[in-house]
Amino acid sequence: VAKTLQKEFGEKNTYRIGGDEFVACAMDAAQEAVEKKLTQINTHLSEQGYHVSIGICREEVPVGMNCLIKQAETLMYEEKRRYYRQTGTDRRHR
Repeated sequence: VAKTLQKEFGEKNTYRIGGDEFVACAMDAAQEAVEKKLTQINTHLSEQGYHVSIGICREEVPVGMNCLIKQAETLMYEEKRRYYRQTGTDRRHR
């Protein structure tokens, strides 16, 4: 997963922030371009047998990185909860 993110966003723009949590920065990229890239990443990883939850946060006015990460994490956890409800599985217990 990390290598795929690094390939798409660059090694200097991809960070591991927790056990299986990563942040990828795409400064000056259009929202649509980032969403398309993430869809492609998700498709590629699914084909490899990995399931990922993604949260995106974008701000036009500069804010602290911690604020951006917190907002993106909130969205990611919402996506995880939806996945668990829809599939009836919990990826954490595989």
